[in-house]
Amino acid sequence: MEISVRKPSAWKISLSLRAKDVTYFLAFFLLFTCDFYNTTTFKGVMNISSLLNVVRVFSVILIFVKCAFLDRYNIKQLSVIALLVGFAAISIFSSSTATLLDFILLAVGCRGVDDKKIVKTYLILGTIYLLIAMFCSLSGIIVNYSTVRPSTGTVRYSFGIVYSTDFAAHVFFLILAYHYIRKHKMKLLDVIIHIFIIAFLDRYCNARLSELMILATLILFLLYDYKRKIFQSKRFAFATQWVTLVCGIFSVGITYLYSSSSHFWVLLDE
Repeated sequence: MEISVRKPSAWKISLSLRAKDVTYFLAFFLLFTCDFYNTTTFKGVMNISSLLNVVRVFSVILIFVKCAFLDRYNIKQLSVIALLVGFAAISIFSSSTATLLDFILLAVGCRGVDDKKIVKTYLILGTIYLLIAMFCSLSGIIVNYSTVRPSTGTVRYSFGIVYSTDFAAHVFFLILAYHYIRKHKMKLLDVIIHIFIIAFLDRYCNARLSELMILATLILFLLYDYKRKIFQSKRFAFATQWVTLVCGIFSVGITYLYSSSSHFWVLLDE
């Protein structure tokens, strides 16, 4: 006796995938908008904290609905999710910010969603929001903070973001997103644009770490496009597994050890 297993029809699968995408990207749009707003000086001209809290709660509900009714998890996965959310809750109470929770929710909720669509959405929204902040700051609608680097006297502008370093970080992450979704090899125009961005950041933000990271990104992707064998070696694969962890530990460590009374640490910070 044969037992037939009824498979879900193609239109049901398509409908399920579409529901996942709509739910996730709506939550992504709302959470990303809230978090980006908090990095800008729009906070100084309009107080919408109550509205943002409502939007954030609605986004959490959307992610919960997707995870509970549209996705499937085993016990091990649920345990990891619960652990991550627990860490995020501790972070909220200790730092009074929900940024880590937003990140974890979006990471957990992206199950079954095309990662390139997520990065492309981030790239589009981030670019639009950053250009709006720049335009509004240069036209006087919001504050364009300026600070002076004591060691050199260089004036650094934030272009509508709370700090010049944060503006440069936005630019750096948008460049990473672009490289993740691009389909063509690096061309001369790509190199020129990268160099122009580095020069712009150096002249108006003097955010040297972000400038170095953008330059390193340019070099790495040129090597990846034209010397790909380097990235296929076992040594490189091993290094990439540990470099993020090592860099994270190093970053936390030097932050903990930093002392404003130490000439070495002040010089390193500069």
